[in-house]
Amino acid sequence: MDKARTLIQVTIAFCFLSLLLTVVDFAAFTDIYHGFMGTRVPELLDVTVSDDLLARTSTTLEWRMAQFSWFIRVAFFIFCAGVLIRLNRTLSTARQE
Repeated sequence: MDKARTLIQVTIAFCFLSLLLTVVDFAAFTDIYHGFMGTRVPELLDVTVSDDLLARTSTTLEWRMAQFSWFIRVAFFIFCAGVLIRLNRTLSTARQE
């Protein structure tokens, strides 16, 4: 049962990490919403914009954080499913004995 307890503790830690990343995602997407201009907006408005302005509004860091967060959450869900399957097998075996 020590393995099961360890798996539960690691899963709880990943749950809190996933919650934190969700909050960070919200902040990143809010910043993207408010700051992203991209190249399509000036093209649609037929306006010439400096490269410096495009670089400042590119929100590259926010998109990278969102990608990192997505990767971590997918890994967490796979890990969580594995933990639940393993605990289910452990409990089924303990119940049969």
